[in-house]
Amino acid sequence: MPEVWAIVEDFLIITERGFGLKIHSFVLMSNHFHLLVTAPNSNLHRAMQYFLSQTGRAITKSAGRVNHTWKAKYFRCQIATHPYFQCAYKYFYRNPVVAQICHRVEQYPYGTLSGLLGFTKLNIPVHDEVLFSDVEGTLEWLNTPTHPENYEAIKKALRRRKFKFPRKYKNGYKGFFES
Repeated sequence: MPEVWAIVEDFLIITERGFGLKIHSFVLMSNHFHLLVTAPNSNLHRAMQYFLSQTGRAITKSAGRVNHTWKAKYFRCQIATHPYFQCAYKYFYRNPVVAQICHRVEQYPYGTLSGLLGFTKLNIPVHDEVLFSDVEGTLEWLNTPTHPENYEAIKKALRRRKFKFPRKYKNGYKGFFES
């Protein structure tokens, strides 16, 4: 993971600068990653194509592998509102906790959060308006488990082209921020 993190971090910097992306959060897991990004130049597809091909080559070379690093093309989900953005933000940062890799979100070293908090070195330029609006409150919120039903609804919403809760949630995101 440290080698993969270094490779991914380098190419996130290049991709951010080269394609004009605005990175909000990134979490690297052992078999996937979560990237919350804005593409003001409407070039997300080209940026992700570059990022995946370059990181794939570098990781494959570093590991001495022959097979593909990334098994499938990236999956994107358009997030149109701030409350939906917050759902994705919390889902991504809680992923290592849910996977039982760590106990608290800030303990996970392969994400932008620990770097933003100064626990690890972070070279990736990150635009995080959520964390810095209230660091202690945000960490408390991130470390509060999402109700399992809400967690599954967010997971399903992130699998759509546009973030949208299933129909049974008539109030949309209301209640999704409580445990």
